Amino acid sequence: MSYQEAAVRLVGSEDQKMRPKRLQLQKSPAVAVILLLIIGQVGPSGFARAKNVDHYSPGSASGSPLFERNLVGDDLESFTDALIPQQLSDYQIAGAVVSIVKDGEIVLAKGYGFANVEDQVPASPHESLFRIGSTSKLFTWTAVMQLVEQGNIDLHADVNAYLPDFQIPATYPEPITMWHLLTHTAGFEERFNGMLVHSLEEMISLHDYVASYLPARVRPPGEVTAYSNYGAALAGYIVESTSGIPFEQYIETYLFEPLEMTHSTFRQPVPANLQPEQANAYTYADSFQPLPFEYIAAAPMGSMSTTAVDMVHFMQAHLQDGAFEGRRILTPEIARQMHTRQFANDQRLSGLTLGFFEGEQNGKRFIEHGGAFTGWYALLVLLPEQNLGIFVVYNASKGETPAREFFQSFMNLYFPENDLAALYTPANSTGRLEDLEGFYQCTRSVSRHLDRIAHFAGTAYLRVSIAEDGSLATEFSMGEQPIQENFLQTQDPLVFLSLDGDKTLIFHAGEDGRIDHLIIEDRPHYAFERVNWYETPIFASSVLAACLVILLTALLIELITAVAGIFRKKGPSVDATARAARVWIGCHSAAYLCLMGGILYYFQRDLLYLIPAYLRVVLGLILVVSILVIGPLIFTILAWTRRYWSLPGRVHFTLVTLALLGMVWSLSYFRLLGFE
Repeated sequence: MSYQEAAVRLVGSEDQKMRPKRLQLQKSPAVAVILLLIIGQVGPSGFARAKNVDHYSPGSASGSPLFERNLVGDDLESFTDALIPQQLSDYQIAGAVVSIVKDGEIVLAKGYGFANVEDQVPASPHESLFRIGSTSKLFTWTAVMQLVEQGNIDLHADVNAYLPDFQIPATYPEPITMWHLLTHTAGFEERFNGMLVHSLEEMISLHDYVASYLPARVRPPGEVTAYSNYGAALAGYIVESTSGIPFEQYIETYLFEPLEMTHSTFRQPVPANLQPEQANAYTYADSFQPLPFEYIAAAPMGSMSTTAVDMVHFMQAHLQDGAFEGRRILTPEIARQMHTRQFANDQRLSGLTLGFFEGEQNGKRFIEHGGAFTGWYALLVLLPEQNLGIFVVYNASKGETPAREFFQSFMNLYFPENDLAALYTPANSTGRLEDLEGFYQCTRSVSRHLDRIAHFAGTAYLRVSIAEDGSLATEFSMGEQPIQENFLQTQDPLVFLSLDGDKTLIFHAGEDGRIDHLIIEDRPHYAFERVNWYETPIFASSVLAACLVILLTALLIELITAVAGIFRKKGPSVDATARAARVWIGCHSAAYLCLMGGILYYFQRDLLYLIPAYLRVVLGLILVVSILVIGPLIFTILAWTRRYWSLPGRVHFTLVTLALLGMVWSLSYFRLLGFE
């Protein structure tokens, strides 16, 4: 069997590809990015074990890892030559670069496709600068640990000690520490607004960003994970304030220079000497369409541009306990501490180190960080025990699936899974499944801020129910296409194993004994908290949609009635108050419909940016219009007490009034009333 055939078998045929199920994103770029943010692609995203994949190790017995032989030369290159070009074609991606380091040596560094389609510039592992999104955070966390090593930062001290002119509110008795930021357990809500700016002129300082866009603290620190971009920005600012030099300069001086990363930068736009090597991001619609360079408001969150070869140097340093070419970026003790588990939502599942996310593939522990950005997806994976590092990046937002697929295929080929006993043996249990049914919302969500409008895109949540066959059915909703999976109860009544044995789900009970959250094996960076059905985004969105439909019909009826009245012969006089009531609800309906048009325009175009002036006007008018709902309430009471119109007319008027009240509730849910 050729390597090409092996790679195709690893990936699968066109009809049976080994791909994680993908969500259908709406066409708006802003919506797509929001969905990426919520489900974790701007941070990490979990691995699902590869299923129904052939293991192929040419020239060796079945199950013998090829790394025990000699992984150099054509062996690995033939594999990637077969797989990655096929991915670029299948997923309509312009280009990719990949680099792999083993035992301190580069065993592969290669580019595929194009860095610039218009000029037909091929993707180069040495020269093409690809943006790597949240994979940049690994440099932020490494910088933090350098300062910890020097004694300038205490992992367990209140971060307010490093914030001279603004403070994190003491919402809970426990202070937030740098350890909490590194493990994404600070307890911040999510924030989207202000993450991007339209131009260099709109950029604000890192200090101003972390001081102005402080998210609410919604849970005590150290309780559960909730991936936080703001946490990384705050950590980066503390690096800046503690070291006394700008964050970008610190990274250049203390990481890029000792690691000889001469083609890497956090600066936006990239420096003039590197601009000719900057790759373009693309979307595909019949042909490749270049995307503009977007500015991240806070560089530590993910503004880095780099090459595949430069990333090899970073991986070498981490795999060699902080050493690179006779120089050190970390002491061995600090480097090992960064790679050691620090927190897990459940100790039986994967957890977090100081900046990395744990996982397991084919019995091998790895630590990783993914990064998505508009038009980019990067993945860095380290296997410390195997002294192996893998980096791959695609210039397309939909690069996550091929990136994860690449790693899984690589592991299945070179580290085939052994026949290990299952962690948990499914068995009939006396545990009551009914106690587990309900809705569970991702901890990485917006609770108290205008950004909750992002729930229009669909905050990630699980619906748990009992299937007809008695198994536990889960439906993961995020956007348009729910993902369904069934689990079997194990000897532990709160532990469940997927039917294919590849995923573990564990429920946790609160102090009152009631189930309050659940953990999924491949999502260490967040959990799912139990919520009531009426607290779910899908319910609030449904109420809002129903209310808008009713208001639209009310407006149309009033317009038709008004036009018909022009041509109708003059009839009996109508009570002036009744006439005013009809005019009022018509105008009220029109006002809400127009203002919601402004909200949807913002949601589609500007949600990730600074709040524009027009939105402040729209939100102010929404508040006024919502207060004036008291008018239809009074008219409804008068309509029934004075018997305006016919019975169907009064019922319709009441229904419209209820829709107006529903609008007030929905707008309050989405934090569009009295906005922050």
